[in-house]
Amino acid sequence: MATTNEKSGPSANTTLADPHSPTQGTNDAEQSLAGKPWMYRGRRIGPFKIPPYASPPVQLVMVAFVCFLCPGMFNALAGLGGGGQFDATTANNANVALYSVFSVVGFFAGTIANRLGIKWTLSFGGLGYFIYIASFLSYNRNQNGGFPIFAGALLGLCAGLLWCAQGAIMMSYPPEESKGRYISWFWMIFNFGAVLGSLIPLGQNIHSTAGAVNDGTYIGFMVLTFCGAALSWCMVDARHVQRADGSRVVLMKHPTWQSELLGLLETLKTDRWVVFLFPMFFASNWFYTYQFNDVNSARFNIRTRALNGVLYWASQIVGALVFGYALDLARIRRSVRAKAAWAVLFVITMAIWGGGYAWQKQYTRADTSAKDAPRMDWTTGGYVGPMFLYMFYGLYDAAWQTCVYWFMGALTNNGRKLANFAGFYKGIQSAGAVVIFRIDALKAPFMNEFASCWGLLAGSLLIALPLILVKVRDTVPLEEDVKFSDETIEEVMPTVGHETHTHESKSSGPPSFTMIVIHSAPVPTNFHTAKAAVIETVTPVDERTMDHLSQEVQELFEQQLKIDSLLALSRKLQTEFKEGLQLSPQCMLPSHNYTLPDGREHGTYLGLEVGGSTLRVALVDLDGRTSSRQPLRIRRIVTSPIDSRVRDLRGLAFFDWIAGKIGEMLVEDREAHDYMQLKEPLPMGVAWSFPIDQTSIRSGNIIGMGKGFYCSTYKGYDLGELITQACQRLNLNIRLDAIVNDSSAAVLSRAYIDPSTRLAVILGTGINAAIRLPISSLHETKFGLREFPSTVISHVLVNTELSMFGKRTFPTTRWDGHLNAHHMMPDYQPMEYLISGGYMGEIVRLIVIEAIETAGLFDGRMPPALSAPYTLDTYTLAAIEADTYPSLSPSCQLFQEKCQLPLPPTPTEMHFIRQVILAVSRRSQGYFTAAIYALCSLLHEADDQGNLYNDLDHICIGCDGSVINKYPGYMENCQKLLDQLSRMDPEKRKRVVLESAGESAVLGAGVAVAMANASGSP
Repeated sequence: MATTNEKSGPSANTTLADPHSPTQGTNDAEQSLAGKPWMYRGRRIGPFKIPPYASPPVQLVMVAFVCFLCPGMFNALAGLGGGGQFDATTANNANVALYSVFSVVGFFAGTIANRLGIKWTLSFGGLGYFIYIASFLSYNRNQNGGFPIFAGALLGLCAGLLWCAQGAIMMSYPPEESKGRYISWFWMIFNFGAVLGSLIPLGQNIHSTAGAVNDGTYIGFMVLTFCGAALSWCMVDARHVQRADGSRVVLMKHPTWQSELLGLLETLKTDRWVVFLFPMFFASNWFYTYQFNDVNSARFNIRTRALNGVLYWASQIVGALVFGYALDLARIRRSVRAKAAWAVLFVITMAIWGGGYAWQKQYTRADTSAKDAPRMDWTTGGYVGPMFLYMFYGLYDAAWQTCVYWFMGALTNNGRKLANFAGFYKGIQSAGAVVIFRIDALKAPFMNEFASCWGLLAGSLLIALPLILVKVRDTVPLEEDVKFSDETIEEVMPTVGHETHTHESKSSGPPSFTMIVIHSAPVPTNFHTAKAAVIETVTPVDERTMDHLSQEVQELFEQQLKIDSLLALSRKLQTEFKEGLQLSPQCMLPSHNYTLPDGREHGTYLGLEVGGSTLRVALVDLDGRTSSRQPLRIRRIVTSPIDSRVRDLRGLAFFDWIAGKIGEMLVEDREAHDYMQLKEPLPMGVAWSFPIDQTSIRSGNIIGMGKGFYCSTYKGYDLGELITQACQRLNLNIRLDAIVNDSSAAVLSRAYIDPSTRLAVILGTGINAAIRLPISSLHETKFGLREFPSTVISHVLVNTELSMFGKRTFPTTRWDGHLNAHHMMPDYQPMEYLISGGYMGEIVRLIVIEAIETAGLFDGRMPPALSAPYTLDTYTLAAIEADTYPSLSPSCQLFQEKCQLPLPPTPTEMHFIRQVILAVSRRSQGYFTAAIYALCSLLHEADDQGNLYNDLDHICIGCDGSVINKYPGYMENCQKLLDQLSRMDPEKRKRVVLESAGESAVLGAGVAVAMANASGSP
């Protein structure tokens, strides 16, 4: 796999091998989007890592400094009140012209920005600020009020474009999980410009108590605004911007005026909920006129106004920092953060503006309208109170603007759509400014203007609440974002092979990882030495990336899955099986089923299945193989989960729980309940999913259970007696007539329907298989005290206890070693630990933990829920593997919910996790197929010796269990591997066909009862 070193250019993109992964190769479309190679090279200055020039952080900082120098200076001048003049009338008239044009241009600015591009829209917008400030310098000299009005109108055009471009950059460039911080970074830098701008008049007028600024103030502002306009020429266009994970901004590749005008209408159509934010837009600049003109200009002299301006904009920096970072708190879901932000805004609206009401009651417009009206200085007694009020006004403004931008950014990640949102925002915002500036120019009472501010802010929050509650989601799928563009998902999605962190804003320096190897606890020596091979290939930690680890996982899990390797594993397993048939007291256990059903058995029976995770009780009807109806069917079934609470039951309590579930089902079924009232008890068969040493068809001693069951303390007790006595304690009229292993039950149920069945497998939480073999295949000690029946019958159904094999055969990894070492019963069921659904999720979890700790997954932050063993179940793995969306957005949401992540995984992270899942499931399929083929080889040897199935053209294997029947593609892939093994095997074998045998345990238990009653088995 290719990786990058301080480079993240498009030519470096690679992807993991996955049939569902989008093509990552460089094509003509990608080349047209790519900028110059130098744009994508990072730099290091000492210990500091500088992101690439075309990265979102650099471009955001640049646009922040453009606004620092242009709107920042404008804000500094406006913050003085009246544009720095004694009388605010000229400034009000200029602002009416400015915001009148701004309101119209701003609403359509998204169309212009999408057509011209972000860079040139921003460049043109910056020039208007220079001309606007020049007009006040001219007015200071000649009192020509027409120039400021013209400059205001021109600035309305320019500002509408600049702010639209700025909003699009701030909301569409960052990853979803970083938008709050990007907004705060921008707002802090931008308002730092206003702080410095306010320091200029403060320094020049510090000894002046006059009412207007001098010419030098205006000249200083002009120089700075021109520099800001020039800086915008150095930015890159949005189509060249590339995030750290390789993803790009969703735009229109080929915009036209027609497409963008229609796009504006389409935005209002597809995202009509955004209108609930329009009142917040309208209110967002409404209070500026009151604060600047009716508070700062009306009550303070020039130097104190300048000081107030410094404090006002400095408070904005604090407000942006606090709210921006709070909005990105990784511990809280985004939808929850949105609601919390609304609540905080509402509270501080009441608190801060409540304080403002107390201040405003102290003076009126008439009190301050005279030219010689006293103005407050910072040396005046009582100044501290209004000073803090004005600072809180500034903090409130930053909180409001940050939240509004964040709310918009939470609705979509599409740059084209967000440009329109930004245009709506600035246009409607400016319309509100026009109205309030005109109201102030008409000398409305200060209290009236104050009331309009407070009421509009509180009311707009209430109107926005439905949108916050309904439309702000934890993530927006990439499929939804690209609908509003002519780009494809493949062109904008993250690149799996990228080295750099996807959460680019969470770390200010280069990533630093500490290697925490999964062998954190010693693995028993006998575990490794007993294995055929323990595969270990670890990439050095200081070079480790998710790409490295993903490649390593694929190599470790798939190197044994070639057909010749599987055939070799199968032959080794066959040797293990033969040894088990002769020596092992725990596996290859002969049942008391010596024949297969002939399909003529009839009757209604109670079937009980006790599995590793589920208990099922069913009434089973047998109508015969030739019946016109379904030959074998379940009349009624009740399923109960066997969770940790049940597994923790000790001793007889577990069997009493089983009897209770049987009673519940019988009480609910009227026919069964009536049957129970008869003198004859209801015949019941039990399918037991754990090792048992059967002493008769109706009895057998428990060998062990595993899987966390504490009732394993009853090892050696008769299972039939334990269940019968538990039923008697509840007065259940039941007679236990047959006990079979779950895999044996699967053989019986499938053979009742299909006479070619000789073998069955169970693969769900655990794994097992049953096979019909000649009695001569087993050592006579396998039959215990029973009289060796070879002179009476020739074959027996053998419970293989397949889970216990494979220890000397299957290669393992360090994650398998960790799982085994920390298991309650190490080495007890080695094949099950490698293959079954009960452990696939745990192996994935261990790999994910290593990726978090050593490869930067989730930026090295461990989700608390993921730290608990067995957090990931097979359902989660299956859903992620079946996800064919290129962005894996359904998987991101599922994984977030399952692991209680504060944010959904990024597409890059989710692709890595999916690659791990694929590797684990492929290995499970390969090892499972090798085991099945080894069992089939035993059948072939038996056929050679005794013509066991010469009359059959194929062998049917009944398959039951959630993994084999429900995991996406599992059975199909295993069938393909079996066919390939058969073709490659030099021994010509009959075809083996996997057939689903759903609910085989309870059905087979019913068949076993029917066969026992028909044969009169003791």
